[in-house]
Parts: sequence; structure tokens; C-alpha cells
Amino acid sequence: MLDSKILKVCRKNNKPRLWIEGDFLLSNGWVKGDKYNVINYLYNDYIALQKNPDGHKKVSGRDRNNKHIPIVDIVGKDISVLDQYQNIKLFFIDNETLVIKGVE
Repeated sequence: MLDSKILKVCRKNNKPRLWIEGDFLLSNGWVKGDKYNVINYLYNDYIALQKNPDGHKKVSGRDRNNKHIPIVDIVGKDISVLDQYQNIKLFFIDNETLVIKGVE
């Protein structure tokens, strides 16, 4: 079974914002410093985050209670395909690819 999670689409400066942090990323092998690319599938209302050592985005993070917490924070045009949705479903199809799909 695929590991999945439902989140609300947040807004920052009236633009959609995607904020993912913690165990959901860690349990699928995503850690602070990993690089990835955002791939938009405009006609299918979803995006994918694909790990890539030469990627243009980077997993950030913070330390809390002596534990490293990875954070993916994306704002604006990279996730504009999700702008019409209030909720999104996240699921990993493998440890390299996180799919993000709008849900009603």
C-alpha cells in the first residue's frame, strides 16, 4: 500500500503554498539537503517532486528535540496547478518520487 497523506493548500501572499515536513518525508528517505525537481502535469491536475542530485530545489530542515526534521516548502507558479483545490493528496510511488494531486 502506498504511504499517503491529505493536507490543506495554504496561501502565502495570495499564492498557493505547499508545506510538507517531518516523518512523512523521513519514512520515505527524504532528508535535509536532498535536491529535487518539480514536474507539473497541467492537464492531470497533479505535480511530482522527483529526487535529482542536480535538482533546482532543495529539501530544507530544522532540528527539534535533537531530531532532524526535513521540510519541503514550495510557493507560487511551481504549484499553480493546485491553486483551485483546498486539499491535496500526497503519496510516494517510490522513494524518489512524491506525487501531489488536488482533491475535492
